[in-house]
Amino acid sequence: AGAVDFLLRPFTADQFDAAFSKMARLAPGGEVLGGEGRAKVICVMPAKGACGATTLACNLAYQFKRQGAERVLLADLDPMAGTMSFLLKLKSSFSFLDVLQRGHELDEDLWRATVATSGGIDVLLAPEMAASTLPDDLDATPILNFARNAYDIVVVDTGSVYGEWNLSQARAATELLLVTTNELPALHA
Repeated sequence: AGAVDFLLRPFTADQFDAAFSKMARLAPGGEVLGGEGRAKVICVMPAKGACGATTLACNLAYQFKRQGAERVLLADLDPMAGTMSFLLKLKSSFSFLDVLQRGHELDEDLWRATVATSGGIDVLLAPEMAASTLPDDLDATPILNFARNAYDIVVVDTGSVYGEWNLSQARAATELLLVTTNELPALHA
């Protein structure tokens, strides 16, 4: 079904290294970058909550940095339950919703003020307080298009497989990584 590899618990560093090496070999030309100097956007999408997608997205971003990608963005685009700031112990006065509101005037200076940095990678955080509702026409494309031109690798942590917001992230991605568990609700989703 297009799966490149899978990991078994308990995860080990050797398993991660082997899986990422295999992914790197399968990339066209063995490059980490996407086509035409634009970043590869990897969308990590959970089949249901608590599948480990956020943990995987974090580790994936740091692994790409470790393997030589110079500019890496880790984007927490989950407006309801974004936990990246908690996991990485980061604080920011801004979130991806601020970027969307000012998308028409987005430039490198505004972007630098919005992202936090952790371990040599930039992190775009979700709002600290969960957004109760999102407009139906909310689209992640402006954020991801800007990031494609500023980074080598963009790893996006989404909220779920449902809704237009999450689908806009999947559509804009170069690669989609669906994370699931072997539980019936996750497989059904």
